Amino acid sequence: ITVTLYAISGALFPQSFAYARQVLEHGDPARAAMAISGLRTLFSVAWVAGPPVAALILAEYGFTQIYAFAAVMYLIAVVVVIVGLPEVAAPPPPADDAPAPAAAAPRRVIWLILTGFTAVQVSMTLGVQAMPLFASNELGGSVRDAGLILGLCAALEIPLMLGFGWLSARMPLRPLILAGVLAGIAYQAVATSAGSVGVLAAAQILNAAFIAAVSGLGISYVQDLMPA
Repeated sequence: ITVTLYAISGALFPQSFAYARQVLEHGDPARAAMAISGLRTLFSVAWVAGPPVAALILAEYGFTQIYAFAAVMYLIAVVVVIVGLPEVAAPPPPADDAPAPAAAAPRRVIWLILTGFTAVQVSMTLGVQAMPLFASNELGGSVRDAGLILGLCAALEIPLMLGFGWLSARMPLRPLILAGVLAGIAYQAVATSAGSVGVLAAAQILNAAFIAAVSGLGISYVQDLMPA
Protein backbone atom coordinates (compact mmCIF):
# COMPACT_ATOMS: atom_id res chain seq x y z
CA ILE A 1 0.00 0.00 0.00
CA THR A 2 2.78 2.42 0.91
CA VAL A 3 4.72 1.83 -2.30
CA THR A 4 1.60 2.34 -4.42
CA LEU A 5 0.47 5.51 -2.70
CA TYR A 6 4.00 6.91 -2.57
CA ALA A 7 4.38 6.37 -6.31
CA ILE A 8 1.15 8.26 -6.97
CA SER A 9 2.10 11.12 -4.67
CA GLY A 10 5.61 11.19 -6.16
CA ALA A 11 4.10 11.84 -9.58
CA LEU A 12 2.66 15.07 -8.20
CA PHE A 13 6.13 16.60 -8.01
CA PRO A 14 6.82 16.71 -11.78
CA GLN A 15 3.15 17.34 -12.55
CA SER A 16 3.23 20.49 -10.46
CA PHE A 17 5.96 21.86 -12.73
CA ALA A 18 4.06 20.80 -15.85
CA TYR A 19 1.07 22.72 -14.49
CA ALA A 20 3.25 25.75 -13.77
CA ARG A 21 4.78 25.60 -17.25
CA GLN A 22 1.30 25.61 -18.80
CA VAL A 23 0.36 28.64 -16.72
CA LEU A 24 3.61 30.40 -17.68
CA GLU A 25 2.96 29.87 -21.39
CA HIS A 26 0.28 32.55 -21.10
CA GLY A 27 2.94 35.02 -19.96
CA ASP A 28 6.54 35.41 -21.09
CA PRO A 29 7.93 31.97 -22.09
CA ALA A 30 11.47 33.38 -22.07
CA ARG A 31 11.27 33.75 -18.30
CA ALA A 32 9.92 30.25 -17.75
CA ALA A 33 13.26 28.81 -16.57
CA MET A 34 13.65 31.52 -13.94
CA ALA A 35 10.07 31.04 -12.76
CA ILE A 36 10.45 27.26 -12.57
CA SER A 37 13.63 27.69 -10.53
CA GLY A 38 11.75 30.04 -8.24
CA LEU A 39 9.00 27.48 -7.78
CA ARG A 40 11.58 24.78 -7.09
CA THR A 41 12.99 26.87 -4.23
CA LEU A 42 9.69 26.42 -2.37
CA PHE A 43 10.46 22.72 -2.11
CA SER A 44 13.85 23.66 -0.68
CA VAL A 45 12.15 25.92 1.86
CA ALA A 46 10.09 22.93 2.99
CA TRP A 47 13.29 20.88 3.31
CA VAL A 48 14.86 23.57 5.50
CA ALA A 49 12.22 23.02 8.19
CA GLY A 50 11.12 19.45 7.45
CA PRO A 51 14.11 17.29 8.47
CA PRO A 52 14.87 19.15 11.73
CA VAL A 53 11.18 19.13 12.70
CA ALA A 54 10.89 15.43 11.84
CA ALA A 55 14.00 14.62 13.89
CA LEU A 56 12.58 16.57 16.84
CA ILE A 57 9.18 14.83 16.64
CA LEU A 58 10.88 11.43 16.37
CA ALA A 59 13.10 12.11 19.38
CA GLU A 60 10.27 13.40 21.55
CA TYR A 61 7.21 11.38 20.47
CA GLY A 62 7.91 8.62 17.95
CA PHE A 63 7.02 7.49 14.45
CA THR A 64 3.24 7.57 14.92
CA GLN A 65 3.27 11.33 15.40
CA ILE A 66 5.57 11.82 12.37
CA TYR A 67 3.17 9.93 10.09
CA ALA A 68 0.20 11.80 11.55
CA PHE A 69 1.93 15.14 10.95
CA ALA A 70 2.73 14.14 7.35
CA ALA A 71 -0.90 13.12 6.79
CA VAL A 72 -2.07 16.54 7.95
CA MET A 73 0.35 18.23 5.54
CA TYR A 74 -1.01 16.17 2.63
CA LEU A 75 -4.56 17.05 3.65
CA ILE A 76 -3.69 20.76 3.57
CA ALA A 77 -2.20 20.28 0.09
CA VAL A 78 -5.42 18.62 -1.11
CA VAL A 79 -7.48 21.56 0.15
CA VAL A 80 -5.18 24.04 -1.58
CA VAL A 81 -5.46 22.16 -4.89
CA ILE A 82 -9.25 21.95 -4.71
CA VAL A 83 -9.74 25.57 -3.68
CA GLY A 84 -6.88 27.46 -5.30
CA LEU A 85 -5.69 25.70 -8.48
CA PRO A 86 -8.15 26.00 -11.37
CA GLU A 87 -7.91 23.83 -14.44
CA VAL A 88 -5.74 25.49 -17.10
CA ALA A 89 -7.25 25.54 -20.56
CA ALA A 90 -5.37 23.80 -23.33
CA PRO A 91 -3.56 26.24 -25.65
CA PRO A 92 -5.54 27.15 -28.77
CA PRO A 93 -4.41 25.73 -32.12
CA PRO A 94 -1.97 28.03 -33.96
CA ALA A 95 -3.30 30.32 -36.65
CA ASP A 96 -2.48 29.61 -40.28
CA ASP A 97 0.02 32.47 -40.42
CA ALA A 98 1.62 31.65 -37.06
CA PRO A 99 5.23 30.40 -37.03
CA ALA A 100 5.65 26.65 -36.75
CA PRO A 101 6.16 25.39 -33.19
CA ALA A 102 9.60 24.30 -32.13
CA ALA A 103 10.33 20.69 -32.97
CA ALA A 104 10.97 18.20 -30.20
CA ALA A 105 14.41 16.65 -29.83
CA PRO A 106 14.87 13.19 -31.38
CA ARG A 107 13.41 10.38 -29.27
CA ARG A 108 16.83 8.74 -28.85
CA VAL A 109 18.32 11.94 -27.46
CA ILE A 110 15.42 12.41 -25.05
CA TRP A 111 15.76 8.86 -23.70
CA LEU A 112 19.51 9.25 -23.24
CA ILE A 113 19.03 12.50 -21.33
CA LEU A 114 16.28 11.02 -19.17
CA THR A 115 18.56 8.07 -18.38
CA GLY A 116 21.28 10.46 -17.28
CA PHE A 117 18.92 12.45 -15.08
CA THR A 118 17.61 9.20 -13.57
CA ALA A 119 21.16 8.15 -12.65
CA VAL A 120 21.97 11.40 -10.86
CA GLN A 121 18.57 11.47 -9.15
CA VAL A 122 19.22 7.95 -7.83
CA SER A 123 22.47 9.14 -6.24
CA MET A 124 20.64 12.12 -4.75
CA THR A 125 17.89 9.92 -3.28
CA LEU A 126 20.36 7.38 -1.88
CA GLY A 127 22.28 10.21 -0.21
CA VAL A 128 19.15 11.50 1.54
CA GLN A 129 18.02 8.04 2.66
CA ALA A 130 21.46 7.02 3.93
CA MET A 131 22.18 10.31 5.74
CA PRO A 132 20.62 9.41 9.15
CA LEU A 133 22.40 6.04 9.30
CA PHE A 134 25.67 7.46 7.98
CA ALA A 135 25.70 10.34 10.48
CA SER A 136 24.82 8.14 13.47
CA ASN A 137 26.57 4.83 12.70
CA GLU A 138 29.66 5.94 10.79
CA LEU A 139 30.39 9.48 11.98
CA GLY A 140 29.32 9.22 15.61
CA GLY A 141 26.51 11.77 15.30
CA SER A 142 22.77 11.49 15.82
CA VAL A 143 19.57 11.49 13.80
CA ARG A 144 19.13 15.11 14.82
CA ASP A 145 22.52 15.92 13.26
CA ALA A 146 21.33 14.33 10.02
CA GLY A 147 18.18 16.45 10.11
CA LEU A 148 20.21 19.61 10.62
CA ILE A 149 22.54 18.69 7.73
CA LEU A 150 19.61 18.09 5.38
CA GLY A 151 18.07 21.38 6.47
CA LEU A 152 21.38 23.17 5.92
CA CYS A 153 21.62 21.75 2.41
CA ALA A 154 18.11 22.93 1.60
CA ALA A 155 18.86 26.41 2.96
CA LEU A 156 21.92 26.65 0.71
CA GLU A 157 19.88 25.45 -2.27
CA ILE A 158 17.58 28.48 -2.17
CA PRO A 159 20.06 31.21 -3.18
CA LEU A 160 21.84 28.80 -5.53
CA MET A 161 18.61 27.93 -7.34
CA LEU A 162 17.72 31.58 -7.72
CA GLY A 163 21.25 32.26 -8.95
CA PHE A 164 21.15 29.42 -11.47
CA GLY A 165 17.71 30.62 -12.57
CA TRP A 166 19.15 34.10 -13.16
CA LEU A 167 22.04 32.62 -15.16
CA SER A 168 19.66 30.46 -17.20
CA ALA A 169 18.19 33.59 -18.77
CA ARG A 170 21.69 34.60 -19.95
CA MET A 171 23.38 31.38 -21.00
CA PRO A 172 22.43 27.86 -22.17
CA LEU A 173 21.09 25.41 -19.60
CA ARG A 174 23.32 22.49 -20.60
CA PRO A 175 26.68 23.80 -19.24
CA LEU A 176 24.99 24.88 -16.01
CA ILE A 177 23.55 21.39 -15.51
CA LEU A 178 26.92 19.77 -16.30
CA ALA A 179 28.57 22.04 -13.73
CA GLY A 180 25.99 20.88 -11.19
CA VAL A 181 26.74 17.21 -11.93
CA LEU A 182 30.46 17.85 -11.39
CA ALA A 183 29.62 19.43 -8.04
CA GLY A 184 27.64 16.29 -7.19
CA ILE A 185 30.62 14.06 -8.01
CA ALA A 186 32.84 16.23 -5.81
CA TYR A 187 30.33 16.06 -2.94
CA GLN A 188 30.09 12.26 -3.07
CA ALA A 189 33.88 12.06 -3.01
CA VAL A 190 34.04 14.28 0.09
CA ALA A 191 31.21 12.38 1.79
CA THR A 192 33.00 9.07 1.15
CA SER A 193 36.11 10.29 2.94
CA ALA A 194 34.41 12.41 5.61
CA GLY A 195 35.60 11.66 9.13
CA SER A 196 33.17 13.82 11.06
CA VAL A 197 29.73 15.38 10.93
CA GLY A 198 31.37 18.80 10.57
CA VAL A 199 33.11 17.81 7.33
CA LEU A 200 29.84 16.46 5.94
CA ALA A 201 28.06 19.68 6.90
CA ALA A 202 30.71 21.82 5.21
CA ALA A 203 30.39 19.75 2.03
CA GLN A 204 26.70 20.61 1.73
CA ILE A 205 27.59 23.64 -0.40
CA LEU A 206 28.63 21.17 -3.14
CA ASN A 207 25.53 19.06 -2.61
CA ALA A 208 23.33 22.14 -2.75
CA ALA A 209 24.93 23.27 -6.02
CA PHE A 210 24.34 19.79 -7.44
CA ILE A 211 20.66 19.73 -6.45
CA ALA A 212 20.05 23.35 -7.50
CA ALA A 213 21.39 22.77 -11.00
CA VAL A 214 20.02 19.29 -11.67
CA SER A 215 16.63 19.58 -9.98
CA GLY A 216 16.01 23.23 -10.76
CA LEU A 217 17.30 23.67 -14.31
CA GLY A 218 16.82 20.04 -15.34
CA ILE A 219 13.05 20.51 -15.32
CA SER A 220 13.16 23.43 -17.74
CA TYR A 221 15.78 21.66 -19.87
CA VAL A 222 13.63 18.60 -20.45
CA GLN A 223 10.52 20.74 -20.98
CA ASP A 224 12.37 22.66 -23.71
CA LEU A 225 13.21 19.36 -25.43
CA MET A 226 9.50 18.59 -25.77
CA PRO A 227 7.81 21.98 -26.32
CA ALA A 228 4.45 20.50 -27.29
